[in-house]
Amino acid sequence: MDQFQVRANLIVPLSVKGILWGLFCVHQCSDAREWQSQEIEFIRHVGNHLDIAIQQGELLNRTLQQSEKLRSLTQERDRFFSLSPNLFCVANFDGRFVRVNPAWCDILGYMQEELIAGDFWTFIHPEDEAVTRDALRRLIHNNNPLLLQHRFRCADGSYKYLSWSGTSVPEEGLIYAIARDITKRKQLEFSLAQRSEELENALVKLKQTQTQLVQNAKMSSLGQLVAGIAHEINNPINFIYGNIDHINGYINALQMILNKYQKHFPEPPTEISKLCEEEDLPFILEDLPAVMKSIQIGTTRIKDIVLSLRNFSRTDEVKSQLTDIHEGIDSTILILQSRIKAKDSQSEILIQREYGEIPKVDCYPGRLNQVFMNILSNAIDAIAESKKSSKGIIKIATRYIPVGDNIEIKFCDNGQGMTDATCEKIFDPFFTTKDVGEGTGLGMSISYQIITEHHNGSLICNSERGVGSEFIMTIPCTRNPA
Repeated sequence: MDQFQVRANLIVPLSVKGILWGLFCVHQCSDAREWQSQEIEFIRHVGNHLDIAIQQGELLNRTLQQSEKLRSLTQERDRFFSLSPNLFCVANFDGRFVRVNPAWCDILGYMQEELIAGDFWTFIHPEDEAVTRDALRRLIHNNNPLLLQHRFRCADGSYKYLSWSGTSVPEEGLIYAIARDITKRKQLEFSLAQRSEELENALVKLKQTQTQLVQNAKMSSLGQLVAGIAHEINNPINFIYGNIDHINGYINALQMILNKYQKHFPEPPTEISKLCEEEDLPFILEDLPAVMKSIQIGTTRIKDIVLSLRNFSRTDEVKSQLTDIHEGIDSTILILQSRIKAKDSQSEILIQREYGEIPKVDCYPGRLNQVFMNILSNAIDAIAESKKSSKGIIKIATRYIPVGDNIEIKFCDNGQGMTDATCEKIFDPFFTTKDVGEGTGLGMSISYQIITEHHNGSLICNSERGVGSEFIMTIPCTRNPA
């Protein structure tokens, strides 16, 4: 102050928002003086204006800084909006685009003007429209975040999968959203799902094949065992059966001799008379023909059983052969005879045969016998489980169908039957209605495969719960060459 030779001064504090910012000084250098009240008021008034000017200056400076920052952020946003590979958009609540970024053009092939001018719903796949409308309704009315996947039509008419996320600003009436092209991911998912299904089917088929191989091995071993036993039984039975006529001849000759002897010697010695009385010779002579007849019937029955076992086993069927289908069915019924007979809680099952005139069929008889066994066994089980008061009946009918040169074999039972849902799955691998451990679930599946694949035929099932089941198989009489 001394260097300016100030003789009098007036100082007004300058403040911004109540905080001292500086001092406004007025100096008198010529001589000392007393400041008038008008001068003091004027200087105070000028100070107030300076306060306002300073505040406005700082506000302007902050505004300019914020404007620059906002401009920088806007430029960054626009660059991000323009350069992002994702699909950015702004849309109104009416379903029209307000702004889209260039990625829409690159990915979907549209001009920006086409998207903005078009109706949003014309771009959505018809099958995805309902789920899209529901997602937008929840976004607009409930302010739920937009999370959505749907198919969006491209300019070339194809569709791409888009995954959406977004939010709404109700006061602006706008939706801000981002979509990502997930078509390749979806294709990969579909491919993986398809591959998974293929692997699952392959695994099921592998299990089925494995079980069938084991079953075939068991059947082959059983067939060989049965064939061996049948062969061993057949030899002595043939010996017995072949000598029955000779024994009958010898018995007749002995009876003739005995009759002649009694005629010429009506009074035999006491010892012989006593022996004849003790052994009841008249009864022996009367009963002996009946005993021989029973032996002949029994050996004939054994021969029939052995023949049925040999026919059922069929261990030598590398190639197909002309076969009497009725013979295979009868052999199967004979093997199941013990299950058909009456038991404590069940009367004997009646087998009704309605065989038509059919030709021999070029087939694999052992495999067909396996089908007959599966169907008849299931029918017997169904009758046993039904616990009906009426007699169990299994009807087997065959007929020739000239059209296509086929034969039809029909098995009907009056067991407990099946529901429609069960009937639809009856030929599925590993499907079973039996308790765990009582069935593999492959019997009917293998039967279906034998008829359809090995014999080019068909096998269908009709059933009604509480009434019974019907299996109808159709196979050609002549196999087509492979």
